[in-house]
Amino acid sequence: MLDALATLTEVIQQPELSANVRIPTLFLLAQMHIENDDSICAEQCIQRGLRSLGQQTHSHRDWSNSVGTGTSAQGKIQPYSLGVRDWLTLAIQSLTIGDVESSLSWIWQADRALACGVTSSASSVQARQIGDLQAVLACAMVQNKCFEEADRCLLAAYQQHLEAESYESACRDLILTSRLAAIQGQADRAYSLLDAAECQLILALPSHAAENSPLADTIRSDRYAELAF
Repeated sequence: MLDALATLTEVIQQPELSANVRIPTLFLLAQMHIENDDSICAEQCIQRGLRSLGQQTHSHRDWSNSVGTGTSAQGKIQPYSLGVRDWLTLAIQSLTIGDVESSLSWIWQADRALACGVTSSASSVQARQIGDLQAVLACAMVQNKCFEEADRCLLAAYQQHLEAESYESACRDLILTSRLAAIQGQADRAYSLLDAAECQLILALPSHAAENSPLADTIRSDRYAELAF
């Protein structure tokens, strides 16, 4: 993770990098910082990405005006549009600061991007993105204390991730469902879900990789917390 962060951070320093590469790279960096529990760096990447998006939009508007006066449109690269992953990164970052209302707005934008076909039409890609959206929505529902709705969202996320064969994501869904069960005082169910998550991780990765995965550490720490409780 740290090596990848360092590499991408170096990439976005290149002045010749186009907005169509810089913006999604900044949002990917933000997502990775969130996964690394660094919300400050994530916010910095998001703000840089949004500034680049605004500058690109302004530049494209100027170009469109020049086309109207007779300038050729041939060869002009279309501006970057935020995709499902980008909107969900914004939603997750909002959740880290407890801003559920903004998070729900970004989730709605992600849903709109899916519905409008902004992203790839490949079924496995769509299934994973729907699963990701449902998982983030579940987290928003938990913050709003809508636990039954959160449970339904996590079940939908798990089913979509299985359909997409995104087994590590399915493992995360089970971990989140376990935590939701723990919040509701369902200790036995929470513990069983961690067992299921562990099995899912073993299916997703080779044995050595599974044992050393950050998800395995999460399962162990959550299991310890359940035992301590």
